[in-house]
Amino acid sequence: MTLRNLGYSADEIENHIEEYAMSCYFRHLKDILDGARIEVTPTNRKQIDQAIHQIVGVTYKDCPETWKRLK
Repeated sequence: MTLRNLGYSADEIENHIEEYAMSCYFRHLKDILDGARIEVTPTNRKQIDQAIHQIVGVTYKDCPETWKRLK
């Protein structure tokens, strides 16, 4: 069974993959983001992720390197 077989579009599948990949370190930043009063939502998650990558000086979507620098 695939996501495509379940009726998901290519865009929906990509969004699910991006959400999963980004959540790999977002869950570790929850207390920090909460303390900064930043609410992560499906709507703003990508924008926040891009900002975090920019702050640590890592090319967007290189999550392992971003997490390495955040630690």
